[in-house]
Amino acid sequence: MLRRNREIGIADTIRHLKDGIVEGRIADQDPEMLAHSIHGVVAELTRHYLVERDDPVERVADLAVSFCLDGLTR
Repeated sequence: MLRRNREIGIADTIRHLKDGIVEGRIADQDPEMLAHSIHGVVAELTRHYLVERDDPVERVADLAVSFCLDGLTR
């Protein structure tokens, strides 16, 4: 069940990334690789900051979105 849900999440992310690429809002890169990158960042931040440290959800979510959209360049 978890694997299937992950596959659905990745597929949904790929679809949104492709839309963003076509619209010129996202760099033209491999959407599958981008999707796995996003999910990896979110999974690691969730594990470390929510599970291990119990940080505020909004703070972790903001960090994940900021990092995925802007990387280290802001």
